[in-house]
Amino acid sequence: MKLTKLTIAPLVALLLVGCGSSSDSRGSEADLPELESTGKTLVFYNATTNEQNAYTVDDGSVLNLQGATDEDDNNITNFNMQSDEKGKFFVWIDNKGDANASNDEGKIIMFNQDYSYTPDNNATWENFYYLGHFHSHTNDDNETVNALAAHSNDEFDVTSGGKYDAMIRLNTYLAEQYALEQNLSTTLANGTENTSSEELCGFHTLVNDDGTFYMVMGTGGTMFIYNQNSSFVDQTSLTGVDVCTANQFGMSSTEDGVLYFSEATQQLHMIDSHDGGTVWHEHSTFEIEDLLGTGKTAEMMVGIAPVTGE
Repeated sequence: MKLTKLTIAPLVALLLVGCGSSSDSRGSEADLPELESTGKTLVFYNATTNEQNAYTVDDGSVLNLQGATDEDDNNITNFNMQSDEKGKFFVWIDNKGDANASNDEGKIIMFNQDYSYTPDNNATWENFYYLGHFHSHTNDDNETVNALAAHSNDEFDVTSGGKYDAMIRLNTYLAEQYALEQNLSTTLANGTENTSSEELCGFHTLVNDDGTFYMVMGTGGTMFIYNQNSSFVDQTSLTGVDVCTANQFGMSSTEDGVLYFSEATQQLHMIDSHDGGTVWHEHSTFEIEDLLGTGKTAEMMVGIAPVTGE
């Protein structure tokens, strides 16, 4: 069974119910938004309505994760959120327990919205609703394809085996991200570049050809960029974004930067870099309706790819 509503403590910043068919094409490749996220699927969630939609960047298809099956008739009901369930996204980069980075896999954890990670208390299966990732399968054309699939939380109610080991790895990753968040929060608070005294709303780790960068979003809507040594690199404002609120945003890597989703603007803001990663700016914006369809809204977003990382 799926987890019913729990009463547990609030989460440190880690940071759709639809009708009709499970899949909806948003046009030809010629008119797809240039999101610079080849192979990526962006998942949008509205906690108010529990709507969930997965947008595939490569072909513009949209999958309603509140449906029963995907376009290949694979069961996706483990994604389904019930009316009394309110969640929030967390992306776990699972190293699979080895040192081979090419084996890393991005996974979506839909935590209970009231869950808060604390260093002295591990997350358990009761703290989340589902774990989503990609499964490979053969379609009707005998082609091997990667499709989103989910495991219900109670599958992890075990004391040994692979899913038990997975929970240990998840908690190790949560601890690492918590420590990084605390460091970046302190860095932001103490930095002379933060003239508006913004606090950390959320962050995203970006790894590209120019190095490792921490994209730190302040509560006042400014994005601060730090390098792998947590030294300040640059900052930029985003069109129409003057606030960042926990559980009302999302970030995902692109080839040259990040996509930032703002609940306030209902847009994706693409931030990229120039001059070897020393200069950053908002490159373009995209309306959520142009991705998901007219009338669709979201509160949170994450992105994962079927191969490595996020």
